[in-house]
Amino acid sequence: MVTQSLINKDIQLATQQVKWADIENKFPNIPNLNVFCFRIDVINAVYLLNDKQYQKALAALDRSKGLAPQLSIDDNIRAKVYAELKQQDSAYFYAKKAFALRPRAASNFFVLSNACVAKSDSVTLKNAFTEFIKYRNEVWPWKQYIISVAKLNATNA
Repeated sequence: MVTQSLINKDIQLATQQVKWADIENKFPNIPNLNVFCFRIDVINAVYLLNDKQYQKALAALDRSKGLAPQLSIDDNIRAKVYAELKQQDSAYFYAKKAFALRPRAASNFFVLSNACVAKSDSVTLKNAFTEFIKYRNEVWPWKQYIISVAKLNATNA
């Protein structure tokens, strides 16, 4: 419970403050969920990603695979890991998969935007943006879209 109370607020931040070393091996085997119903392996994967332990993060996601296929967080984190590993095809695949599952999730839109820039895919970027603003027509997705389009234009210039 102490570890869970430590990470419950932290895991929801854009940039986590808690380090992997502070939580490693501190979760019990049962239950495999925290109080927000995040799977422990997914939580571990987030902190492993932040600690640049990419293969361990992928292994944690593999253990969690299939337990909740309707959730997009596994694919979102997997896309981030592959982007860090410079495996853009895999990052793009999982970013698209995460966005398809939850097109309203801000993190999924950001990850897909970045993957589209890396793949020079302006069509998917535009389609994702159009879909996203149906649900969340706010200032920040417009900003993200404009930045992404500018990066695509700079790459293709």
